[in-house]
Amino acid sequence: MIESRGADIKSLPHTTTFYPPRLGQQVWYLHHSTRATWLGKRNVQVEASDDAGNLPSETLTYSYQELHSSEVKTQVDRDGRVILEGRDGKLLSWMTVTDLGIADDSGEIRPDWRSRWMVVFFQSTSVTDNSTGIDVLCDRKKELDQETVYDIGIALESMEGLPEESRKVETFRVTHDSGRDEERKRREKAEYKNWEKRTGPDVGISPDLVYNDEEQKGGSNCTVQ
Repeated sequence: MIESRGADIKSLPHTTTFYPPRLGQQVWYLHHSTRATWLGKRNVQVEASDDAGNLPSETLTYSYQELHSSEVKTQVDRDGRVILEGRDGKLLSWMTVTDLGIADDSGEIRPDWRSRWMVVFFQSTSVTDNSTGIDVLCDRKKELDQETVYDIGIALESMEGLPEESRKVETFRVTHDSGRDEERKRREKAEYKNWEKRTGPDVGISPDLVYNDEEQKGGSNCTVQ
């Protein structure tokens, strides 16, 4: 049994009948790693895409900056698998995790507001390969709580089959600064615009709605400010 400080952690088996969770179509942030490949890197972000014909594996595209360079570089990894997942932070005693969100003692349910994280394990393919290790990814740029990092380390220490160096989650922390903030703002603006343009009876938005970046074709005076 894992003796943690209260973090929400799930240990995930890897068998022929169990497929680990997928990272999905979103940007993740690399916060901690034991892989030497990330030494001297900052603002490391990760996006996943399916390997056609080779499900359930995912191709992970890492983008990053060197410590003293603004250039964004990329690296692709295909051999990672998720071995732990959880949420950042503890809940109070009167809060309960449900399939629909966080329930209080009155039964009211709210969406889970905590950051989501995953630990991805990479196994080396040769004796000269230095990519063996684990990456701790989070769906938010904000640094993980230290108690969460501690609990991840405890969970890793109890897992069989991992190399010793992969169990030391605090080997080094990956820095996130303002170097890619403009890129993030552009991405979030585009995502919001795509969400904003959903129309039709299913979402309750008029298909006659005219947006500021489109020419009005007549009829409707509706705009989105």
